[in-house]
Amino acid sequence: MTLTEFYAGLAGLEQFELRSADENLVDVVFEAKDAAAWQARLESLLGPPLKPAGQSPDSRVKKIAKSLGGIRNEQTLFSQTCGELFLIAVFWPWQNGRCTTCKAFYINAVG
Repeated sequence: MTLTEFYAGLAGLEQFELRSADENLVDVVFEAKDAAAWQARLESLLGPPLKPAGQSPDSRVKKIAKSLGGIRNEQTLFSQTCGELFLIAVFWPWQNGRCTTCKAFYINAVG
């Protein structure tokens, strides 16, 4: 799946702000009230989260998230293997609780 195809798969979801939607990065902000719909859509596109919000990351998630600068307990990480790459999608909840940023990008596969 390309990032363009990934973004097309988000069609119909409410977006607060679109920051980027190209072959290098999808960066979209959605409001907290829409979180369940976004969670369900990403699960339909990428499968269940590798690291759900509220859970501590295991060693595999920590290894994957190292290229992100780590991952916090409140963040959600989705991943799908695409050949030699991982398609990663991460939910970054805002501190004010109003919105969440969803970023999707590719990283090199981690063993």
